[in-house]
Amino acid sequence: MLGLGANIVHPLNESFKESVVSDNLVLRHNYKLNPVQPLSDGAADINADAAANEYIDVGTIAISTGNVSMCAWVYMTAFVNYGAIFANREGGDENLGIELRCGSNNFQINYDHGGSSVQSNSSTKNINQWYHVCGVWDRSETQYLYVDGVLEDSDSINATDVTHTTVAKIGQYGSTEIRGYVCNVGYWNRILSQTEIKSIMWKNYSGLTSSETTSLVSWYNLDEETATDGTAGSGGVKDHHGTNHGTLS
Repeated sequence: MLGLGANIVHPLNESFKESVVSDNLVLRHNYKLNPVQPLSDGAADINADAAANEYIDVGTIAISTGNVSMCAWVYMTAFVNYGAIFANREGGDENLGIELRCGSNNFQINYDHGGSSVQSNSSTKNINQWYHVCGVWDRSETQYLYVDGVLEDSDSINATDVTHTTVAKIGQYGSTEIRGYVCNVGYWNRILSQTEIKSIMWKNYSGLTSSETTSLVSWYNLDEETATDGTAGSGGVKDHHGTNHGTLS
């Protein structure tokens, strides 16, 4: 998870360019909402150099019959079909669960209910550009995919046929990893409205309001490396809201 980046342009602030240097887990690019409000001080470099088996294991996050939302800022150096941004799926024969991921040239959300799945797709996207991607699973039978706060696709799902307790990962599902950088990853056990998504996308954990943290399970700024218990050290990343601290692979 080490590497150097080039100058990066934030997609919603094209005039702001960042000089990127490596700092172990993170790339210090400090992209901003405006000149006085930093949005993030870094991002996890996950498989950006095409090395195999790089991801962050964030432990067990159970899926019940309730609603789920997950979001992340991502910067793809290459699109890898089925490359997982955030996957909470079983690794067995049925692969039950939900996933925020890449296609060959776009972003996708996937709802796998055993033997078949429902996939929602964004329009074609660019490499070497930041995007905010959010998946919302309304268990009253619809999933929604938002990119940069805009609804790009929605599809019907079965409301109750996916429940499990398994290990969730940032950057990988199965043996397929993304290639790029990730930060400000959030996971909720509720529906995020489009208004909330447009607000949350401009914040790290400290900027979230009390209503925005309602039913929040875990949040990862991914702007520094910590010990695997979230304290000072190395080998892990901090869950700023819960106790699902990550282990680097």
